[in-house]
Amino acid sequence: PPGQFLRQRMGLRLPDEIDAGDDLDPLSSPSRGLDRWKLEQAVFAACADNDTERLFERLRARAMLPSGPLGERQLTALRAQVQPFATALQRWRESEAGGEPQVHAFELDLDGVRLYGHLDQLHPGGALRARLAALNGTAQIRHGLDWLVLSALGDPRPLAQLALWDEGPDVRLRATIPAPQARAALRTLLAMYREGMREPLPYQPRSAWLWYSTPRDD
Repeated sequence: PPGQFLRQRMGLRLPDEIDAGDDLDPLSSPSRGLDRWKLEQAVFAACADNDTERLFERLRARAMLPSGPLGERQLTALRAQVQPFATALQRWRESEAGGEPQVHAFELDLDGVRLYGHLDQLHPGGALRARLAALNGTAQIRHGLDWLVLSALGDPRPLAQLALWDEGPDVRLRATIPAPQARAALRTLLAMYREGMREPLPYQPRSAWLWYSTPRDD
């Protein structure tokens, strides 16, 4: 992004945008963007935990839904949309060994480059990553990076992807790969990152994933 280029290559920093929030009630639920994602996640978490009592009132208090019958209808429609994913997650939780998800801080040394961060949603049965729709290229890259780090650390837990598959919402597992193979893949990605800092890369994750996932006769 331009802001990152200015900071890292030219030592310049653009002033942060001022968050111009207001106290007005929303006239409708958000249809896209970060606000929509936050609303979906809140409703999904409540459904997955069977914590839907007075959900409308709680979301209204956070100014995430409009008031009155309109807001109630929009919440009903959203619950119908996310409930199949919540049911699939509950089914997966019941099948694993139990226990609370963990957050793991990690640090990897890749030929002198230190990669560090946190991996969250680490369940006994796998590292849970969710998309409340079909997987696209961006989600596969984001989930795949966590999968590579998990493999590079030698953690035996698989990647558990909750998404919309051909048969419907479900959690599918992707087994880890040997740590040396994962570290080699991360080194390749770091090399691509360095190249991308010097010149534009043909980065088209969504169209590339559609091409990759399309069935072929050959």
